[in-house]
Amino acid sequence: MKNENKSEVTFMVVVSERNGEVYVDGMRAAAWLAELEKQARKIEAEANVREGKLPPVLDKAKVRRVVDGDTIEVEMRGNVVDVRLLLVDTPETVDFDLPVEKFGPEATRFADQVLTAGKIVELEYDGPREDQYGRVLAYVWVDGRIFNQMLLEEGLANLAYVFDPPYKYYDTFLLAQTRARNDRKGLWGRA
Repeated sequence: MKNENKSEVTFMVVVSERNGEVYVDGMRAAAWLAELEKQARKIEAEANVREGKLPPVLDKAKVRRVVDGDTIEVEMRGNVVDVRLLLVDTPETVDFDLPVEKFGPEATRFADQVLTAGKIVELEYDGPREDQYGRVLAYVWVDGRIFNQMLLEEGLANLAYVFDPPYKYYDTFLLAQTRARNDRKGLWGRA
């Protein structure tokens, strides 16, 4: 019988409400959950190293420009490549057949702020490598975070184009979108 090293952690928290906001151990609930997720990722990464599991190989790329909220142009291995963010869709801003959609400019501005020209990012692949337009499909890692998820957290994108499941981060992205919707951020705000 194989001996598995498993750890179980039990802890107690104090939940309170102030001015309509939920607090856990004195922190806003969203901040507390984010910190808990960060610690869980760290523990998981350490366990993977102990078990000899290597993290995915990521392609490094340099951002050339943001096309819109969910598409960027990068330089990778001497080539200029368009990258379409996997599993997210932001409102349109550059489709000549459609008007600019609500929150499209905000999504593009957010992308411009985070993915500045010259910024080094890492691309992680999952499922099909390209879309029908020849754009590379990827999760875009920036400063240790997945930008696709950041868009969902801000309510500037919705979870979309789930054609070939399972996807590695689907559940994480769904949770991020649900939180943004519950917090009425961006696209999910009051009309």
